[in-house]
Amino acid sequence: MKHETMTLPLGKDAGFTESIDAMRAKLLDLGIGVEERSWLHPVDGAWSVNLRLADCPNLYTNGKGGSEGAALASAYGELFERLSTGYLLSDLYLPEPPLNGGFFHGPGEVWLAPEMDTLRQDALSPLLWDHYDPDGELETRHLMDFNTGGARGVCCLPFDQEGGAPVLFPVAVLENLYVSNGMSAGNTLLEAKVQALSEVAERHVKARIIAEGIALPEIPLGVLDRYPVVKRALAELEERGLVIYARDASLGGRWPVVCIAAVNPEDGGVFAAFGAHPLFGVALERTFTEMLQGRSEFKGFPAPSFDTELVASPTNIEEHFVDSAGVLHWDFFKETPDFPFTPWGLEEEAGGGRGREYDLLVAQIHEAGFQIYSWVTTHLGMPCCRMVVPGMSEIYPVEDLLWENRSVQAEVRHGLLALAQSTPEETEDLADLLEEGGWGPEALVCELVGVEVPPGSAWADARVAEMIALCRLRGGDREGAARWSAMASQMELPSVRRLFFRCLEARLEADSRAMALPELGRIFGAEADRLTALACDGTTSFPFFDEPLDSFLDKGPHGHITRCVRALRQSILP
Repeated sequence: MKHETMTLPLGKDAGFTESIDAMRAKLLDLGIGVEERSWLHPVDGAWSVNLRLADCPNLYTNGKGGSEGAALASAYGELFERLSTGYLLSDLYLPEPPLNGGFFHGPGEVWLAPEMDTLRQDALSPLLWDHYDPDGELETRHLMDFNTGGARGVCCLPFDQEGGAPVLFPVAVLENLYVSNGMSAGNTLLEAKVQALSEVAERHVKARIIAEGIALPEIPLGVLDRYPVVKRALAELEERGLVIYARDASLGGRWPVVCIAAVNPEDGGVFAAFGAHPLFGVALERTFTEMLQGRSEFKGFPAPSFDTELVASPTNIEEHFVDSAGVLHWDFFKETPDFPFTPWGLEEEAGGGRGREYDLLVAQIHEAGFQIYSWVTTHLGMPCCRMVVPGMSEIYPVEDLLWENRSVQAEVRHGLLALAQSTPEETEDLADLLEEGGWGPEALVCELVGVEVPPGSAWADARVAEMIALCRLRGGDREGAARWSAMASQMELPSVRRLFFRCLEARLEADSRAMALPELGRIFGAEADRLTALACDGTTSFPFFDEPLDSFLDKGPHGHITRCVRALRQSILP
């Protein structure tokens, strides 16, 4: 890493080198090895890097910044943020009980009895229940966390309301609606809180601008002149053929947000990045580095659309949140902006530091009519917070607690882990869950349920259609088994499994017509013929999946993750 300036970076309470060294030392104490990889430096003033756990390549974070040090500090900071909050492991089954005063989701967690009367009395507040459950439809199963599936009831974390009383938030509400929005780790707690609320403001404003097709004013050249590194880099991108729009996204000075949009004339694709911070220069640099994070070119993005309903749909807004690959409305490019350019941003040389920045964000959010709740932890040795602003910081709509709840995946997991001992009725129930989950027939089963398995196992690429077909057959629904076998047989499966499902469909359809098909072995192979015969008479219910899924929990990649989590759950570093 090249020499970094000794002056404090804008918006930070420690230099990049100091932060990186401290975080590396803490990871060493925890016994967690990481790999710094996939460096990109497409233009001067923009760096990005990928940071992954050495023994768990599927667990990683990304960093971006105006220098190598800034990008690396960003990646390490995101790693601590997601380790401290548990978000890095949020897609995994973590059933092992903590030892010696440890925890499942975070220090101070509270487990409540799975009874709605208890939950309505002890969790959230009447105002928050009205927000999350306006029609009183939520049940305890909607409030079970994904990691444990409700190992001890309903897990809650203690949040403090800004200017109000403490509130217990069910983890299920956090993981279903907010995902990583509002999480941050920093050199100091105030630095982390400023970053977290800046992210909340950025994504709130971004969603509104995209959904409403708001046309933004250009940032005047006189303003960009104060940030020569970013200005030169944008000019270099234009020299490479891109059309660049640097826009003020403050909506008339109300929010500290910047937008930079890039158009590729080769395919007409449009990409828009957003960034926020009370200091205008920090917001501008974050937007610019966000635009280039993990990218060396801008190809394959969708063209603008006049379809207002499509652009404003939750699915399109989600696409923008995940990788900014959603669609923008043509109104975004209107000649006359919907707001005039309004100078904003705190004076970068004035006193007050993070406290002044935090107070500004809190005032802006309160003025917009929202309340702020925060959970804070330092158990990994670095200040980390999770900020929730109900009605503003949701990534997914509140209705998803009812209709897209991850607790259903936990129920599927419970059924799969007990598959070897399940009755025909229980396998039928599991098939119903898989059909009604809405994940699609090609979805990977182990990804849905959060179990890591070795690549050589059939479980590694097992599809929903396969599981439904076998469960239907085990439950006696031969018509359903034939229908789902037909779907599975059209997928990119290993040839032995694809032939099995083609043979199974043929055998079941022939049986339903009272036909004899003596050529099955010659057409699909003797092994497929033999296995389908055993499956149809109940001798072998789940061919290819003879090794129970729960056998992978203590070995291979999942076993390593479990050992890593054991250290994290009990760590209280000085």
